[in-house]
Amino acid sequence: MREEIISLFSLISKPFVTREENMQLLSDITSSSPGIIASIIEEFAAAAVRKGGISKDEAETLVKEAFIGTAGLLSEKDTNFKSLISDVSTEGGITAEGVKIVRIKMPLVFDNVLMKMSKKHSLVINRIDSEN
Repeated sequence: MREEIISLFSLISKPFVTREENMQLLSDITSSSPGIIASIIEEFAAAAVRKGGISKDEAETLVKEAFIGTAGLLSEKDTNFKSLISDVSTEGGITAEGVKIVRIKMPLVFDNVLMKMSKKHSLVINRIDSEN
C-alpha cells in the first residue's frame, strides 16, 4: 500500500518519505519556503537599491531573474548547492566574498526562522488542544 501511495503521488509531485517526528520541520522548509525565499531575494534587491544607482523595480527584476536562473541550474541533474557555488565563484573572487558573508550571517538567521516557526506550531497545537 505504501508503494502504491508513493507511486500515485509521484504522478503529481516528488514524494519524500520521512519519519513522523520530522513532519513539522519538513513542512516548515517546504510549505513556507516560497515566502521565506521571496523575502530573502526581496531583501537582496533592497540592499542593491540602498547601495544606489538603480530603482526598486530594476533591482527586483534583476534579482528575480537571477533567482529563476538559479532555480533552473539547481534543477539540472548533477547540480547541487555546493557544485553551483563552485561553478560561479572563484577563490578570492567577488562571488566568493559574498558567499563568505552569507556563510557567516545566515546560519543564525535561519536557526531563528525555524525556531520562531516551531514556537508558532506549539502555540497553535496548544490552542487546538485547549479548545478540545
